[in-house]
Amino acid sequence: MGLVSEVVPDEQVLATALALAEDIAGAAPLAVRAVKELVLASMNVSLEGGLRRERKTFELLFSTADKSEGLRAALEKRAPRFEGR
Repeated sequence: MGLVSEVVPDEQVLATALALAEDIAGAAPLAVRAVKELVLASMNVSLEGGLRRERKTFELLFSTADKSEGLRAALEKRAPRFEGR
């Protein structure tokens, strides 16, 4: 299902989780919120319905200032400065 992205020894669990949380916190807020909503909604819809909703969300996010800032930051090799931060 893709729910596990990494397996670490017990003594590294907290540090690994905190590093992942930091990565998520630094991501585009609109995208993070959308992913959370999609994951929660996926429990109540069919695969087809979930994929349809994912495509629609992608289309909406693709037109945001955060998407443009993320691309600009990557090209300029700098950290992005997303709106709402």
